[in-house]
Amino acid sequence: MRFMISCTLAAALSMIAAPGARSQEAPKPQPVLTAEQNELDAGEVVEGEEPSYKFTLVNNGDRPVKLRVISFCGCTLSRYDPEIAPGGKGTVEARLNTTHLKGKVVKVIAVRAQEEAMGKVDLRVLATVRPLVRVEPSTAAYVVVKDRVPNKVEFTLTPEPGKGIQFKEVTCNSPYFLPRLVPPSTPDGPTKLVVSVTPDAPPGHLQANLAVITTSKTTPRLGLVVTGEKGIAVTPRTVYWGGITETSAVAREEVMLIKRGGRFAVRSVTCADPAVRTAVETVTDGSQYRVLVSYAGGWKAGRQFTTLKITTDDPAQPEIVIPVQALVSPAPTTAAGGL
Repeated sequence: MRFMISCTLAAALSMIAAPGARSQEAPKPQPVLTAEQNELDAGEVVEGEEPSYKFTLVNNGDRPVKLRVISFCGCTLSRYDPEIAPGGKGTVEARLNTTHLKGKVVKVIAVRAQEEAMGKVDLRVLATVRPLVRVEPSTAAYVVVKDRVPNKVEFTLTPEPGKGIQFKEVTCNSPYFLPRLVPPSTPDGPTKLVVSVTPDAPPGHLQANLAVITTSKTTPRLGLVVTGEKGIAVTPRTVYWGGITETSAVAREEVMLIKRGGRFAVRSVTCADPAVRTAVETVTDGSQYRVLVSYAGGWKAGRQFTTLKITTDDPAQPEIVIPVQALVSPAPTTAAGGL
């Protein structure tokens, strides 16, 4: 009995003295890459300025960390430490190009250890960009064109003080919109841009793209858009179906007819092509109607063209023509012997 107890005790002592006999040596901890701050905010800056940012990275491991730094945005990486020693610190420095940026901006810089297990960090740079030229009420305007009254919209262009920005001219791609610049009363004061609609503008949807040419190298051109409606506005102005087959009857479209500032009624909707069916619904009597257009089948494979003719009681727009286009695929065939 004494011999058995002695052997058991000796075996237990040997296991305590040599723990590696039952378990392998614990692996060394891997380096961990962290940032002292993951986000830096430059606050408010003026468009065209380049705020700078400096991040500090920490290697919490016991081996050097080699870095890869990737910028997914308009950030310019001025410098970064390609390797951080064990327990050491490194930096990533960047600049943000704010040209053409406005409002709150958030960009990301990705920092990756070349050995994936050593960690990764995403750094965020923030700024609030104030435009060199403030456009009010916005860069897009809408006008309902009425008869026998002046039809115009106004933009207010306010340059950043002290930058010496002037507005040289305005170009417009539509002959039915006439832009005019009203000079400021004081230096750096706001300039008015008045856009008038000509009396001979055709009925329906109107649109003009304007470019304001400035003396600024950062913002040499301001893009503005004016849209409007005269008489009965039609949306969409073309019906297009793609992906239908010779036998399918699932293609449908809704065409809206709206008139603001006057009354009208839809008298009829016709299409000479029997493959197209139509129906009219009154949304708001006298001002808004919905035309339902559907494909009844029967077209051959290929491109198909036809038109809808909508007649109204409006003397300025007694007939509205809407193109209908389709790309028709051959009807699917059933394999011989198939279920």
